[in-house]
Amino acid sequence: TIFYNPNVYDDSKSGYKKLERSLELFLGEKYDDMEAGAECDNGKPQEGENTVCNFDYKKTFEATACTADKHFAYDTASPCIMVKLNKIISWVPSNSSVQMSS
Repeated sequence: TIFYNPNVYDDSKSGYKKLERSLELFLGEKYDDMEAGAECDNGKPQEGENTVCNFDYKKTFEATACTADKHFAYDTASPCIMVKLNKIISWVPSNSSVQMSS
């Protein structure tokens, strides 16, 4: 369970500052300056390449509230939730948008 108050930024019990900072650090450590993977088109490597695609989270989320500048939407009642998937062999992602009901 994640508990925070979207109206409180810097409070050790209910503020969202630590959550925001943790996500910012994770994304920066894992995805800034990626060089190991390939530049991909819509999550798919070029023909004949068998490699992982780079994930440019800044570009992916620039038109959303899921940016550090916008506090990853923790200052709202609908924060950004990101799930990291590891080692899923032969899985090709697809773009989709899912609306969650309240």
